[in-house]
Amino acid sequence: LAQQLAASQGTGTVKFYYPSGHLKSEGTYQDGVAQGSRKTYYESGIMSSESILKDGLGEGLTRYFSEKGTTQSEFPYVAGVINGTARYYNEKGLVRKEVEFLKDKLNGSVKIYDDKGRLNTEMIFKDGKNTGLLKKYAQDGTLRYALNYSNGLIYTEDKKLYTGDISTYFDNGTLESQINVVDGKPKGKGKVFYEDGRLRMEMGFDQIQNELLVVEARGFSPKGTADFELIVKDKENFTLKKYNADGKLENKMDQDYYKAPQYNNEAYDLYLKGEKTELALELIEKALALQPQNPAFLDTKAVLLFKMGKADIALAIMQKAVTLDKKNEEMQEHLIMIKDAVEAQQKK
Repeated sequence: LAQQLAASQGTGTVKFYYPSGHLKSEGTYQDGVAQGSRKTYYESGIMSSESILKDGLGEGLTRYFSEKGTTQSEFPYVAGVINGTARYYNEKGLVRKEVEFLKDKLNGSVKIYDDKGRLNTEMIFKDGKNTGLLKKYAQDGTLRYALNYSNGLIYTEDKKLYTGDISTYFDNGTLESQINVVDGKPKGKGKVFYEDGRLRMEMGFDQIQNELLVVEARGFSPKGTADFELIVKDKENFTLKKYNADGKLENKMDQDYYKAPQYNNEAYDLYLKGEKTELALELIEKALALQPQNPAFLDTKAVLLFKMGKADIALAIMQKAVTLDKKNEEMQEHLIMIKDAVEAQQKK
């Protein structure tokens, strides 16, 4: 009850517990907005993540931990977006990947290490695109080859258009991926394999609006059944088909389907700012028209309605969101907030 009151009043520490009574998460709020430390835990009591929030947004380093207590990954946040070097760790605690971000986009180097901490691959990105130097290293640390990506073309390190194969390998030496390149452009089918040698994905390439893109791709499950199929007509028009474990069509999506998260993000941003709630509601309705069962979108609609003084309508929507995503702690907090408001209205 103390935690529920803290959540409803908007100030204090909020804690959630597993049915066993063990602590699941804890965080602090000020005037209804998450501020300061936020921690989540496995049921064993070992911390699963820790972060710092400022005005409801990530600020500083967010860390994720395994059930053994070792660090799995860490991301530097500034005002809710990733800025700086993110790191991923293997079970031995060694860095397996380092990625430089600027405002949530890949900007700078991406370094990939093998299971013994040796540098395997190094790439350079700008605004999310691979536009710089790619280097592949052998296990003894010597450079296997170096290529340069520029404007969608592949050059040698001495700036000549590259012709030949680009291959990557698993630690056990088996082929992981292979692309044939002619005059700086991928040609034919690029292929990606499982570690046991079975085909995982094949890709076709083409030049669209002066940019080299994957125009078709097919993925396969470890059993060899279809996993997905992607067809790209141009930069803004595509069709993606997803298949179930039996290889039967499960979902078909196009470019409009992926506009929904943008609508949701814009709506939730307006909610956080307390601005233009009517416009925010229009945006979230667009998102839900495309993905009506998305719990995050339902959550956004519920808190918007709550902010507009329609807690009774918001409650049913929030309950549906929580049903669809039972483990989401922020939604649980929103549900408590809306429930308390409805109960207070009923007592008047």
